[in-house]
Amino acid sequence: MFVYLISRIDPSSHMHNDAISAMISHNGHDVFIPHQNNPCDVAHDQLPLGVFEMDVAAMQKSDIGCVAFPIRCDCSAEIGWYSGNNKPVVGIIADTGHGYSTCGEQYSSIKNNWMVKGFLTRLIVIACHDTYQECLADPILKDKTVFLPTSA
Repeated sequence: MFVYLISRIDPSSHMHNDAISAMISHNGHDVFIPHQNNPCDVAHDQLPLGVFEMDVAAMQKSDIGCVAFPIRCDCSAEIGWYSGNNKPVVGIIADTGHGYSTCGEQYSSIKNNWMVKGFLTRLIVIACHDTYQECLADPILKDKTVFLPTSA
């Protein structure tokens, strides 16, 4: 299976994204990681059209989109694209141990984004019981959230 990692490309997110990608590829899947293919040192308002086209081509080729939280608007657009193209999109909330973002902060990045939550096919919360309980209390996420006690 070919997986597109929906993730932020700024350098502060790289270790977290790589850890989420490792979890996915550990299960035998090929993963397209945008920050490894996009110029991360270019301001977003200066990114060339070719970057967009490369990412869309990878999205079209992919079987599924996996979201590494936290997200911002570009990731939200990709999530909507997956839903609109009838491809599953699965979010992953996990403390990867890189100090980038807690599980609670990852959930907070979508807590008030009802459209993003609605477009998710599934949300996987890994080893963050408190965040899992918050997701179960969320009227949109409650029936699409699963808990894994560990990433292994």
